[in-house]
Amino acid sequence: MIKTIALELSRILLKLAMDQALRKALPEIFKRLDLELPSLLAQKASPVQVQCTVTDAIKNATGRITTPTQIGVVMGLYDPIKAALSNLKR
Repeated sequence: MIKTIALELSRILLKLAMDQALRKALPEIFKRLDLELPSLLAQKASPVQVQCTVTDAIKNATGRITTPTQIGVVMGLYDPIKAALSNLKR
């Protein structure tokens, strides 16, 4: 129970750490990650490859240079299990 509350609290804090450009771009970023990350993870991609994919998705969606904070926020909020389930439904 405490872990669930802590997880939800961390998600709220991550959302508060977002800048407005990232907040607006999140749906586009998640859509791209939903298409790319499940297959990368299935292929046992390195953490660097995953981070590069996230960085590229943020940069393309916002049109700006990506910051480490933005990368951390997106990686903290992204749910690869939801993406895999979504891809199975297609």
